[in-house]
Amino acid sequence: PTLFFYRNGKKHDYKGVRSPEAIVHTMRGRNTPPSKVLEADHIAIKIAMEELHDDCVVGFFPDRDAYEYQAFDEMADRLMGDLAFRHVFGGNELAKKHFGVSNDEYAIIVFRNKQFLTKYDKPFVVYQEDSVLVDDLVTWVQDNVNPLVGQILDKNARTRYSKKPLVTVFYDIDWDRDARDVTRFTWNKVVDIAKDYQGKGNLTFAVADQEELGSLSEFLGLGELNEDVMAAVWGENNTRYPLLEEFSDEALREHIDNFLAGELSPYLKSQRAPKKNDGLVKVVVASTFKKMVEKNRAKDILIYYYQPWNSACKKFEKVFQKAAKTLAKKGDILIAKYDIIANDVPLTMDITDVPFVSLLKKGEERDDGPMTYSGSANVKDLVDFVVENAVSFQSEEGKSAQKEEL
Repeated sequence: PTLFFYRNGKKHDYKGVRSPEAIVHTMRGRNTPPSKVLEADHIAIKIAMEELHDDCVVGFFPDRDAYEYQAFDEMADRLMGDLAFRHVFGGNELAKKHFGVSNDEYAIIVFRNKQFLTKYDKPFVVYQEDSVLVDDLVTWVQDNVNPLVGQILDKNARTRYSKKPLVTVFYDIDWDRDARDVTRFTWNKVVDIAKDYQGKGNLTFAVADQEELGSLSEFLGLGELNEDVMAAVWGENNTRYPLLEEFSDEALREHIDNFLAGELSPYLKSQRAPKKNDGLVKVVVASTFKKMVEKNRAKDILIYYYQPWNSACKKFEKVFQKAAKTLAKKGDILIAKYDIIANDVPLTMDITDVPFVSLLKKGEERDDGPMTYSGSANVKDLVDFVVENAVSFQSEEGKSAQKEEL
């Protein structure tokens, strides 16, 4: 389900963890200002930095009316929940003294998580461009808050690690004193690899706890593996490239090289293709979708995308079956259905809701892309949509005769 909320009249997507406790925690947090003020006192700031140094963004401004502060406050409103935000009025001299800020008017500083800092990371990064726009600030914070190799958590997977391509290594992570050395052993391996790929392919690197984010590893195609350490590359448009051999430095490096060279085939979650598929409405799965579209280029293709448990889909199934029987009598058309729960959605499709019906025209007109049915859930409207748009029904004489008969 799609979740969003309003704050100060502005709509925000909910990007937090989808559990009752997390939703309540997020909404309670939204009742407080996105950024809290700190006194312009070097002792107070020092104490605050010691407490909030992990994942913290601090802004220094002349006063509350400064337009830079207004942009900072809106940026904090968009990103609050995963990061801590603080601001100081009249403390820019302190920022210049302690953090090397050169701007006389303002400064915004991202403090990175100390636990993950390496010799390759800066402990903080300063933003002091002449132009301060909210969208630019949001992008800058998201690009700079993560160290070379951070940790994906339930609470930050949709925010800090939304940028792709993302190389993720899964294993048992435990930062308690007794297990810390074992956790760092694998993390250090990932750091060494990430350092060698800095500036190549715009890659982001992270580790993740297999127990906490097992659903993510399964989504990335690692569900059938049972290894202590596993890895995958998460590409643009939700393409996924799991490392299916035993993890090692060399294996991951080769996997990344092949990804950057475009030599890997993406993982597809797919049902097994049915042995018998001779019904009026064909069953299409992820592994057969591309072949089905290419093989039947000389036919119009009508596809119904559905979720098996969805009540609206269950009702529409009867409508689609009746329309299929009517259409199959006169048109050269292939009619199919596609379960989007058991199969990955084809990359060429932008499915925003179910039930969802699309028409792929035959011949050269297919290159224009699929047409989406947006009519009501009744047989006549669906049939009329196909007759009006499918190439098989396009001769004017045939169209009028077919519509009359249908």
